[in-house]
Amino acid sequence: SKRILEEGTDIIPEHVRSIFPVTFGLSSKFPPTALLHGDSDILVGFDQSSEVFEKLRSNDVRVFLEQVAGEGHGFDIRFPDDIDIDNPKAEDPPFDESLRRTIAYLEECVPRSVRDNGGVW
Repeated sequence: SKRILEEGTDIIPEHVRSIFPVTFGLSSKFPPTALLHGDSDILVGFDQSSEVFEKLRSNDVRVFLEQVAGEGHGFDIRFPDDIDIDNPKAEDPPFDESLRRTIAYLEECVPRSVRDNGGVW
């Protein structure tokens, strides 16, 4: 990463560029994408997700960006066990609402027939 910062992304070998989709792979062939970013993330700036969102949109890729209030980096690894995406409660934290919006977007992207068939295309 130090060399990339100093010399730029051109030093990344061709055969490993697929692991850098933001740098090398954002095109009109990119699949529908959901981006979730906590507004308290101190490791990765929200501007990075915003830039990816804009790049995808400019390539006519279906994309959704959700800024999650009060969450930091890695918040998505602790999904609550008791969230009911179909029945919001008055006391639900902002995280639950963000998750509901994101799941609704993803459901729009996946045809009903695929969801009903256990995710098999």
